[in-house]
Amino acid sequence: MIDVLVSGHVCLDIIPAGLKSAQLPPPGQLNEIGAAQVSTGGAVANVGSSLSKLGVNVRLIASVGQDVFASLIKELLQAQVTGDVDLQTSGAGTSYTLVFSPAGQDRCFLHYPGANTLFNAQQIHDTHLAQARVLYF
Repeated sequence: MIDVLVSGHVCLDIIPAGLKSAQLPPPGQLNEIGAAQVSTGGAVANVGSSLSKLGVNVRLIASVGQDVFASLIKELLQAQVTGDVDLQTSGAGTSYTLVFSPAGQDRCFLHYPGANTLFNAQQIHDTHLAQARVLYF
């Protein structure tokens, strides 16, 4: 039995360090920044990993592409969650977000929704629901 079936949006967050401003540089200019942090994002990753840390038995279901971002998301989620990670591949690329978080400023985002736009209720089967106490979508 699964306590919570977590489904819906998942993405890869790419967060460059060392930004002095959230503004883009002028065309043709190269600005050096720090190393990037890469993490999972979206409700599936955020809620699923938080519940798992609390000892809740979870199963994650989401759509990804067939690309390196999908592989990285799966690897990161399997390290964060003790339950099942069911990433279903689609024809779209894997969703990702560029997160700009300069010191002293609010964050801003550039987001590609990708495979999340193809996720729908048909990807959550009756057998998934029968095994879960709660559905989080």
